Amino acid sequence: MRIQRLVIETSGETLTFALHPRLTVVTGMGEGERESLASELIGALSSHHPGVHLELEDRGGRHLAVFSPLLGPHRIIDVDSATDVSAEFANSDGDPDLLEPLGLDLDQARSTMRFGASDLVIPEDLHPSVKVLAALDQRQLWTAAQELQDASDDLANPTLAPKSAAGDPAIVEEVMTRHDALAAALTSFETTRRRTFLIGGFAACAIVPGKIFVGTIALILFAAVASTSVLISLIARAKVIRANAAAARSLSKTGACSQFGFQLQRLNDLLGEHSDRSLLMDRADARRRALAEWVRLAQDIPFDWAGEHRQEIEAAARLHEDVASLDFLLPDPTDPTGAETASLLRVLITRLAQVSSVAQEGLPLLLDDPFRGLAAGPKLALLELVGRSSGDPQIILLTDDEDVVSWARMEAIGGEMTIIETAVLLTANPLGHL
Repeated sequence: MRIQRLVIETSGETLTFALHPRLTVVTGMGEGERESLASELIGALSSHHPGVHLELEDRGGRHLAVFSPLLGPHRIIDVDSATDVSAEFANSDGDPDLLEPLGLDLDQARSTMRFGASDLVIPEDLHPSVKVLAALDQRQLWTAAQELQDASDDLANPTLAPKSAAGDPAIVEEVMTRHDALAAALTSFETTRRRTFLIGGFAACAIVPGKIFVGTIALILFAAVASTSVLISLIARAKVIRANAAAARSLSKTGACSQFGFQLQRLNDLLGEHSDRSLLMDRADARRRALAEWVRLAQDIPFDWAGEHRQEIEAAARLHEDVASLDFLLPDPTDPTGAETASLLRVLITRLAQVSSVAQEGLPLLLDDPFRGLAAGPKLALLELVGRSSGDPQIILLTDDEDVVSWARMEAIGGEMTIIETAVLLTANPLGHL
């Protein structure tokens, strides 16, 4: 957003400020007058200042006129199409407002757009580790951090080849116990079957002779022996059936269908463990290499601490680059004011970035005589930064500082900025007050 013209009307008189799209320096105003002008300009963007009109161009190149008559409705007109677009910018109360679509109220706009001497304060020094990391190549730094994070994650959660249940100690013990029980039941059954076959066969064969030679008692006795032998054999066989069922259930937990399949699974797991150990060693080696690269770059600063403070580090790095690009503005390194000037440049660069990033439209930055009281060296460096940075955002510098006025008069010769000397302006357009 670039304001092209500010018109203030009061008691039938009109004062017009034609603003440069990049930088306008307004001079010859006292503190109260600067306060009033800044308030009028910011208020004209909202719906709260009747008698103040604006012409501006949005980032899409649309030419808008904001009319706020002393009496009558507040309107916004698309100048090129000569249509009323007030409804497009209507706020929650239904009034045209250029600030609300940007997510700002009047107070937020004042704190964002206006920058005075009280705002040009050097902040507390950065954490030493932030300074170290901000001075490094950021792409290289964060690539090393990501590689170390990935290697650490791989080592902590290796995602190795999945083990079969045949590798579970509890299941292995159960399968082996059930298998041994089945083998014992089979052995016992075979022994019992042979013995009961002999005993039962002998008793069955002796039933008829016993009946003939001994009588009914012998018949009953041999028949009982034969029946008991068969019953004992059946009981032993039932034990085998139960043991086999139990062994099958335990094998089903491993996914194997037979004891042979179970043993194959165990063999595969043993081979897999060897492969897993090799993989773990490779990943541990990858982490050692990633850690060595991080230490080479960041020394003893933990990479997880850097991750927690990444935004602060990247912001400091951007400021470092911006200030480095202005090194020709800085005093000689032996000058004791050099460090102070660099810090002041960082403060101003930060505010310029904040204003430029407000929504997509951006807003002008009003500099309310922020450099008063500074020595000539730092003041010149800051003015050169203002000149270089103007345009995005548009900058309006209000001042009664003779050093700034002299600088502005020289710069205005090239046409890259405009200087408005209000003493001349008020002579042509007399107003008792703004």
